Amino acid sequence: MRNTLAIARKELNIYFTTPLPYALFAVSTVFMGFFLIGVIQKFQQLSLAALRMPELIDSSLLNLTDLVVLPCIHQTGLLVALTAPFLSMRLIAEEKRQRTFELLMTAPVRPIELVLGKYLSGVLILTLTLALAFLAPAMLERFAISVDGQSGIEWNTVRVAFLGLFLWASAAMAIGLFVSALTDSQAVAAIISLLALILLWSVGWMGQSAEGVVQTVLIHLSAPNHLMGFVQGLVRLEDLVYFLSFVALGLFLSHRAIEGQRWT
Repeated sequence: MRNTLAIARKELNIYFTTPLPYALFAVSTVFMGFFLIGVIQKFQQLSLAALRMPELIDSSLLNLTDLVVLPCIHQTGLLVALTAPFLSMRLIAEEKRQRTFELLMTAPVRPIELVLGKYLSGVLILTLTLALAFLAPAMLERFAISVDGQSGIEWNTVRVAFLGLFLWASAAMAIGLFVSALTDSQAVAAIISLLALILLWSVGWMGQSAEGVVQTVLIHLSAPNHLMGFVQGLVRLEDLVYFLSFVALGLFLSHRAIEGQRWT
């Protein structure tokens, strides 16, 4: 555990001495800001329509949690697919490019400690990026009041939604780490990871046009479908197994890849 934490600390120091995390923080803030403005404007239009035509739109169904906060959290899942490859691309590939991978292999550090240390640092940076999305409900709570005078934000639902987002980020980082362990090129690692994560994000759309078993498999592999359960405030076993399976598989394959290269 000591070696794992030491590697994670070293990686975090490297991260914060480069412009990459700060650039990702800025891009993520702009991305989430634009989407937040869009859903707020749509919510405002629905609220005005409910005032003008109360017989057509039930105003009790209009709440910031379901119509503003949760769509933003779900859309942030796409941001994870776009940013995780650029955070994970350097974890192992850079060590190979700088010829320091051999030194790590001769150091008193086990491959599993190396994998976990690299992984933890990447997950922490990605979690800090996702924490920016938590600012949206925090700011909206100052202006949101429900019909009964309580807070207009359903925090239990929001917390479950962020749990799902964290699990998706953890799975994405595990996939990126494995790809980074296979190559010494950061660009190649980023591109392959990005394609894999975009495929997981969009495979559900392909399943809509398929039929039978193929449709079932494609929809089951879709990350947004499993993230949606958390966004709805539901912690389902199948969704937990989906994300944790990718985490376990990514870490296992990363360990095997590094262990195999250790003896070559």
